[in-house]
Amino acid sequence: LTFTHLLTIPEDMSYYVSFPDWIDQLKRDCAPKAHSWAITLRWYLGWCKRSRQPATIPSARAFMDEVLEAKQPSAGIANEWKTAINWFFRHGQRKCLRSSKAPSFRHEQSESRSLPPELDKQWNRPRANEPSPKWQHEVIRLIRVRQYQWQTEKTYVHWLKRLATFHQRTDLENLDNAQIATFLDDLAVRLAG
Repeated sequence: LTFTHLLTIPEDMSYYVSFPDWIDQLKRDCAPKAHSWAITLRWYLGWCKRSRQPATIPSARAFMDEVLEAKQPSAGIANEWKTAINWFFRHGQRKCLRSSKAPSFRHEQSESRSLPPELDKQWNRPRANEPSPKWQHEVIRLIRVRQYQWQTEKTYVHWLKRLATFHQRTDLENLDNAQIATFLDDLAVRLAG
């Protein structure tokens, strides 16, 4: 399996990898090479974080292009880097990044897998009987793609919910600057008083 033929991805859809326990899995799967592969994967994941990109096949290719040009390693070292990143993508859990053309898989997954109410609330996921507005799903998706902290996600969603409640609307996409300014002015007056 070569790096360029790692995963077949439809043109209108890409996947990111969610693999929080990759280091433990790496130690179990590849003990002799775990240390050098961990260095490569930390390098790649750090690059993703600095460039605010999720761990996707295109971002891995961009990373490899960039480091191969900058470092000009020997063929053996370059192959070792590619093999480590291939391992990461083969063993990580793929999750769908929605695009405008791509079908929505998140909705289907949320119906088939029900989480306990305390976990739904913990992860800002709406419960099945509580429909949430489109903007909330989009904000959460963008925050997670950019790999912000969970507390940041909670805070952003909280303030956007307050904005929606203030204007008694569910479609925040159509708010203009004057309406947002009205909300902020009201908030400033209440906090000052």
